[in-house]
Amino acid sequence: MVLDWDSQSKLQTFANLVKPPDGYKALVWPKDAFNPRLGAAFKGIERVYSDRIVNRAIKAGASIAKRKDKVLVVHSDDYGEVKRNLARIVKEGLRPKDLERSRTFIERVLRVAGAKA
Repeated sequence: MVLDWDSQSKLQTFANLVKPPDGYKALVWPKDAFNPRLGAAFKGIERVYSDRIVNRAIKAGASIAKRKDKVLVVHSDDYGEVKRNLARIVKEGLRPKDLERSRTFIERVLRVAGAKA
């Protein structure tokens, strides 16, 4: 189970629900996988999306603003629509560079899940 980056405090709760050898493990997206251009208003997986994906959403009209410090933000009222726009772009296909920041964590998830190289 992969939990959102802001769910670190919930990790132990999930770990207590499933005990080895159930085969379930819980991991939290690490903060070092964040896109530094995206502010905390981006919740969940959206916080790690690549610049390419975010820029495409902006060009498509997503309500994403840039603060003076150049960090991108989204108002909570607009987040659902922004999230849907980003998801649509992701469903069109990811590129290797889109996974650059998340690569180490994705590899960890695969190792923990028992994937063979």
